[in-house]
Amino acid sequence: MKDKKKIFLFGGVGLVVILAIVFLFMNKGGNRDASVDQSASDSVVSELAQSDAQATEKPAESEVKEETPTQAPDEKEKEESVTATEAPAESEATSTPEPSEEELTGEETVEGLTGTYVKTFESTGTHDVKIASMCSDYAAGDTIEVTVVLESDGPFTGSIGTTVGKDYKWQQTDYEVTEAGTVTWKFSAAATGDIFQIGIWSIDGSAVGIKSISTSITEKGSGSAGAGSTSAGLTGSYIKKFTASGTYDINISAACPDYVAGDTISVSIVLEGDGGFNGSIGTSVGSNYTWQQTDYSTDKGGTVTWNFSAAATGDTVQLGVWYVGGSAVGVKSISVSVTGKGSASAGFDGAMQIVTTPQNIKINPKSYCGDFEVGDTIKITASLFSDKYFNGAIGMSNQDGDWKQTGQQECTGGAATWSLTVSDASDGDAELQLWWIEGKVAIKSISVSIVSKGIGDDAGDGDDSGETGDGGETGDGGETGDGGNTGDGGNTGDGGSTGDGGNTGDGGNTGDSGNTGDMEDGVVYEGSFSSGAWANNLEVAADKFAGLKFDGTEKLVITYTTESGTYYTQFKVATKDNYTSLVDQIDATVTSESLTVEVPLTADFATLADNGLLLQGANWVVTKIAVEEVVATNIVSIWSGECASGEWSNNLELTADKFADLKFDGTESLVITYSSPSGASYAMFKTATINNYTAIEDGISVSVSETTVEKEIVLTEDYAKIATDGLMLQGANWVVTDVSIKSEAADDGSSEEASNVLFSSEEGFASGDWSNNLELTADKLAGLKFDGTEKLVVTYVSPEGASYAMFKLATINNYTAIVDGLGVNVVNEPTEKEFVLTEDYAKIATDGLMFQGAGWIVSKITVEKVIPTTSNSIWSGECAAADDWSVNLELSADKFAGLKFDGSEKLMVTYVSNETTSYTMFKLATINNYTAIVDGVNVNVVSTPTEQEFVLTEDYAKIATDGLMLQGVGWIVSDVSIKSEATGSSSPSAADIIAAASQQ
Repeated sequence: MKDKKKIFLFGGVGLVVILAIVFLFMNKGGNRDASVDQSASDSVVSELAQSDAQATEKPAESEVKEETPTQAPDEKEKEESVTATEAPAESEATSTPEPSEEELTGEETVEGLTGTYVKTFESTGTHDVKIASMCSDYAAGDTIEVTVVLESDGPFTGSIGTTVGKDYKWQQTDYEVTEAGTVTWKFSAAATGDIFQIGIWSIDGSAVGIKSISTSITEKGSGSAGAGSTSAGLTGSYIKKFTASGTYDINISAACPDYVAGDTISVSIVLEGDGGFNGSIGTSVGSNYTWQQTDYSTDKGGTVTWNFSAAATGDTVQLGVWYVGGSAVGVKSISVSVTGKGSASAGFDGAMQIVTTPQNIKINPKSYCGDFEVGDTIKITASLFSDKYFNGAIGMSNQDGDWKQTGQQECTGGAATWSLTVSDASDGDAELQLWWIEGKVAIKSISVSIVSKGIGDDAGDGDDSGETGDGGETGDGGETGDGGNTGDGGNTGDGGSTGDGGNTGDGGNTGDSGNTGDMEDGVVYEGSFSSGAWANNLEVAADKFAGLKFDGTEKLVITYTTESGTYYTQFKVATKDNYTSLVDQIDATVTSESLTVEVPLTADFATLADNGLLLQGANWVVTKIAVEEVVATNIVSIWSGECASGEWSNNLELTADKFADLKFDGTESLVITYSSPSGASYAMFKTATINNYTAIEDGISVSVSETTVEKEIVLTEDYAKIATDGLMLQGANWVVTDVSIKSEAADDGSSEEASNVLFSSEEGFASGDWSNNLELTADKLAGLKFDGTEKLVVTYVSPEGASYAMFKLATINNYTAIVDGLGVNVVNEPTEKEFVLTEDYAKIATDGLMFQGAGWIVSKITVEKVIPTTSNSIWSGECAAADDWSVNLELSADKFAGLKFDGSEKLMVTYVSNETTSYTMFKLATINNYTAIVDGVNVNVVSTPTEQEFVLTEDYAKIATDGLMLQGVGWIVSDVSIKSEATGSSSPSAADIIAAASQQ
């Protein structure tokens, strides 16, 4: 039998067919019988197909799938794909028409066969049939049934196939004929194209003829009414087409130029799908921009209209398509109309100009005030109205070329009035500067008025014309007026003792840094300096930082207030001379009260002693910068885990007992460790009591950061109620992982301990599967005692999917094993493993230490003192757990009387594993009510007695009344003890242990 072959007619082959037919007509004349033309055409096609398919094996099913797209292409790609792989191009279809009705009845003859045929094959080839030519009511997605009658004078093989599904996969049925004669092939599929193909793969006789072809529709697809079927895709032009879930934003003001935020709009969207789909239309409404939407769903293909109405406050309507059941959903049309004017529209009435993009608008004083002359003191006022947030400023130069500006002005919506007074005004234009616009801004009016005339005028500055008039005792130039003792140019005004130009103002002894002479009481700056919106920098000379330690024992304390109307405050600390950033953009609290920001002076800040300090930022007024000592503190965690606020949707609640014995006098703080999720534009905390939801601090804006950061809240008497009511942490866009209490450390007269960290890495060091070793060189281990009084504490996790984790400890130089193959828990949360440094470890002081193993990622290794402990056995014997959790060890409640359950005591279980056990697991529960305390702890599989430790926190307190039940598999317990710190024991300093290592 010949090899099976399959030919697909591509566009190039069809083109040659056309040329061949034209050639025959030109050379043979136009009176040829139609059957001869068809025979010649098919012969040429067959020969071309034969040459094109030489040595081409029939594709396996997987190969056929690879030839067709695996995803639904867009419409153009779909048409091209189908044309290229299954059907002739459009031009080819018109040049080489399908057989006529007479031809379909059979008019081909071939030697070896008797009769006439629709199509004959003397070699492998294919025959394409247009479905619509057979069934005029066919629509893509309809299920068709094809019947083909063939005749041959020997065995042959072949198939019938077509494209199906929204990704146009090829579906075919294969046939094999083993003897000469007539056969009938049947094929059924929900076709997505307009072609089905008959293929002949091998011929062992002389020929195969197609005697007849019939096609019928057995089931109509959902798109037959005009929308296209569930599988067929969409044709036509669309505003937007969804092939998967997504959104499409519609600009309201672009669709309705007269729209103003607050207007009621009506939206109508016509969509078309070739299968079921659902989605929504929504927009923001109300003063708090609450999202309002209407949901829609259709369970079949076709055309639908979605209607939506709302009093929108934004400028966007969003169409969402959440599920696409067919291949695509197309947006045919969108209409938006204003059906009711909102109250905000009134604010735009009579506007001089409506602005939607940031820009500077020129204001010529002479145009607004005919009496204006250069040198006058003038007041410029702009009346504005907006539908959303915007900010900006008014600015103008005086005759000295100094730019005078209001500083950043803000409006969150509604009416706003901005004004600027300029002394000695120049002949240039003023500017109304609009920096940021989220909606529309209406300029309602602009006015310029003369506050006082320039020098030389009868009422000018400096004229001693009256006690209270301009230039008089309290007027401009007078004792308290402009130029007077407290006015501009006076002792405390601009140019006065403490004003701009005075001892601490611009042009004073040290310029923009105020009175910065010799530092007294640690003060490096004192005055009142306004940053504006990143407009002004505060500079402190280098000599202010001479003699500082820069070792973290001292800190800068920046005292500041917030400029009126701002919604954010930000500090950036840099060096004065070269602008090197030391601290980049500290988000500080916005409040009208005086606050402080602390910056510890580490080695990174040492350049201040040479270059001085530059304080940049936005919207703050600094009144003092001082250097203070860093007071040693204790931090005790009262909660740890992971609590994500979402968008004000989740609260973290801490019960009142967490805050017992706190002072609430400002000497202790709440330290919240958190991060912000990706893409968050802000993060905010609100603290309240649990029982009555009384707000303590309302809406504290905090830093947005993917990395973990801390927020410190000083526990003043305002917080005293949490000691009785508990604390509730509300807010937006934070993920809290720890809450601690920070207090000043007791002064015991001892020196600060040296760092005991031998290794630390945020990414961690991964062992792989015995492929990576973590090495600690001998110099890092100098001074260790190896007498059992110190221990290595290894913090690690096991990656998800690890079936086991194992440590092996050896020396670096000679690979001498110290601990060989210690199986440890497989965990995803950071876990500590302790290695007590006995004399067995002494060799690492000269050879170094190597951690080998599998399945772990180490993030930290420290050396710590072993705290002396006492152990009190509460049960001993032998209890063997079965492999089916059927044997439990029960300890009555009286065994646990008098325990503290505060983390200072531990439950120690001594056990071995059954020899046949592949794993060991403990589960701890109460006896009386089976409440799980610890659920399924995987522990080491060992043959020598080993201890498993459980720290007795408050979670265990119920065993003092209910007793303890030890469940599990694979263990034989021989002892249960209570381990506690020995009375009178102390924790010696670690400074002498690794002092040499920490200094390198």
